Amino acid sequence: MASTATISSSSTAPVFQAGGLASGLDTNSIVDSLVSIAQLPLTALQQNQSDLNTQISTLGDLISKLGALESAGKDLATNGALGVTAQGSYSAFSATAGSSAVAGSYSVQVTSLAQAAKARSQAYAPTDVVTGGTLSLTVQGAAYSIAIGDGATLGDIATAINQSGAPVSAVVLNDGTNNYLSVTAADTGYPVSGSPSDALSYSVTTTGTQGKALSLQTVQAAQNASVQVDGLTFTRQSNVVNDVLPGVTLMLKAQETAPETLVLANDPSATQANLQTFVSAYNAIVSELSQQLNPAGSRSSTLADDNSIRFLQSQMQQILTSAVPGTSSVHTLAELGLKTNEDGTLSIDQATLTNAIAKSPGAVNSLFSTTGSGVSALVTNLVDLYATANTGILTADQSTLQDRVKGLKAQADALQSQIDTYRQTLLNEFAAMENTVSALKTAGNYISALFSGSSSSSGK
Repeated sequence: MASTATISSSSTAPVFQAGGLASGLDTNSIVDSLVSIAQLPLTALQQNQSDLNTQISTLGDLISKLGALESAGKDLATNGALGVTAQGSYSAFSATAGSSAVAGSYSVQVTSLAQAAKARSQAYAPTDVVTGGTLSLTVQGAAYSIAIGDGATLGDIATAINQSGAPVSAVVLNDGTNNYLSVTAADTGYPVSGSPSDALSYSVTTTGTQGKALSLQTVQAAQNASVQVDGLTFTRQSNVVNDVLPGVTLMLKAQETAPETLVLANDPSATQANLQTFVSAYNAIVSELSQQLNPAGSRSSTLADDNSIRFLQSQMQQILTSAVPGTSSVHTLAELGLKTNEDGTLSIDQATLTNAIAKSPGAVNSLFSTTGSGVSALVTNLVDLYATANTGILTADQSTLQDRVKGLKAQADALQSQIDTYRQTLLNEFAAMENTVSALKTAGNYISALFSGSSSSSGK
């Protein structure tokens, strides 16, 4: 028995259907589903790209952290790791010991304080003005010229001086009756080989006709500071003296008639503070390596499978136990008090550090500064091996991964082009199908109309 296909049209069919006006199918959803399946390989490529980019970023972070460790090691090698502090307080000065200070005791006596040169004008009544002309200042050998307007006030002149660039300050003083222009050199003292007048000298040329001519006189001559250390006299222009005792800054506060004993002592707490920057930089690297080699989640975006990272972790640990020759009884960082925690990071054992300083304070600095075999040199060698541009192990790994990302991008671009073509092909095919269905429907409607008309005629 032959089957019969019936094409019918319903008046209840929706006016609009997305992507399938003739067939009634949601062809857009069908296309999207088919394209989504085709995109699975592309999604995998893009995820691989993302994972590699994360690895590249992590390598860059490790390179940066290695640089920070190198900087910390070089700072300790250059400026010293051993902390020294000034003990006690002093009436005529204060002392601050830097990282290059050396423990010891010194006799210190402040015999004079540095002071700045000052000049002041004659008295002016509040209503007085100044005769015009030129004020010439010479400050520490540099000349400055300030124009005085005819009929200017002292305030006008003070403003002009302050705006001239001369290293002085100018103000107007009032004693309750009269005004005075006061000029003070910005710096104390004068060149040690010169004379007090070199600090500030002045002259006025009068050309105007109004008011009273400006006249200045010295009210305080420049004076240099003088300090005796162990009987030797040192003269300086400033009351801040940082070039007499190595690594020590003296702040002179008052003149005294008898010397005081300055005591500089090795300080374990200050030493620990100096070492902490190195320890923190070391811990930042070790923590990053641990996270990469023992990821909590997926390994795909980590460096867990990079043998270079595992080798770096091993070499970081060797820094702690590497012995530095010629450093007396303290040969390694471990003997200095840097101990390894369970997670591989470092901490400083205060008791061990204090004992090491007591046994051999000089070794604290030598551990870092010894040429070729000191900790700073070991770290620099390690950083050169791993982080040197173009040739370092980590930088080479970065370059390899970047090449892989470029290759994956090319593949992804080609695959995306294929998917775009596939989508368009599907859209074209469904559009053709819709045209066919629409034509069939039109034909069916026409045939139905013919049969309907023929049946009506037969009934009559």
